[in-house]
Amino acid sequence: MSDDNNRVDRRFRTELPVFVSTVLDGQEAFIIDVSQQGLRLGGFDKAQPRMRVIIECQGDTVCGTVRWTRPDGTVGVRLDTPLNQGPLAAIWKRFQDNVNAFGANKSPRVQGGFGKKST
Repeated sequence: MSDDNNRVDRRFRTELPVFVSTVLDGQEAFIIDVSQQGLRLGGFDKAQPRMRVIIECQGDTVCGTVRWTRPDGTVGVRLDTPLNQGPLAAIWKRFQDNVNAFGANKSPRVQGGFGKKST
């Protein structure tokens, strides 16, 4: 089953259509989120843990291994190599650049309660 809390790197939510190929066949799916080392796919109901996959997206091809599956067709894939180039890497890098530009390490602003007078 899923281990969503076992994430090392930041993920970027998206809904990119992909084609996923396995040894047996292929099917259309979509990327729910992307990190430098993995993808969460939706609509991939034929997956089994430890299954090898080839994911095609916007002219880019990445390979990986299914780490977990859910009955709703959500699948976690660990990539063979971190995303460093190509369209998927560009999406992840754009997200990282935005996080860095807007201060990922800044603490959240604390606001007073609604309707309370400051003293």
